[in-house]
Amino acid sequence: MHDRAFIRQFPDRVKQGISNKKTTGPVDEFLAADEEFRRVKTEADHAKAEQNRMSRDIGNLMSQGRKEEAEAAKAGVNSFKSRAQELEILERDLELRLRELEIRIPNI
Repeated sequence: MHDRAFIRQFPDRVKQGISNKKTTGPVDEFLAADEEFRRVKTEADHAKAEQNRMSRDIGNLMSQGRKEEAEAAKAGVNSFKSRAQELEILERDLELRLRELEIRIPNI
């Protein structure tokens, strides 16, 4: 099985190697799934980071006695939390898809 970065960097070499073996492999499908996986992972990481930042801000607001503002900020944290959870599920599904595609790409 090839390294994902290798397939990403040298898709033409991988395709040529597969062709030389007179077989097929889902290189283009893999590249599309990999791109989607990396986009979702980045978005999930951003949502988690924003959730953590807002949670710290809530703690600061509470310590300053600004409870009303802190309560309003909690709603924002919950939206980032639910979005992060959705993205994590999608990320896991895409990871499984990538593994399935990797297995189907023969060594060159």
